[in-house]
Amino acid sequence: MVEVHHDSTIQHGWATFFQSINQGIMTFMQLSLQDIFTYGNS
Repeated sequence: MVEVHHDSTIQHGWATFFQSINQGIMTFMQLSLQDIFTYGNS
């Protein structure tokens, strides 16, 4: 499989972009769940 450097750079950029968004969503979900449990237990 031949990869063009330009295309691989774009793919890497998109992969990093989606990874950062996914990580942000996961962090947000964890914080939200923690808040819900904290308010629910108090």
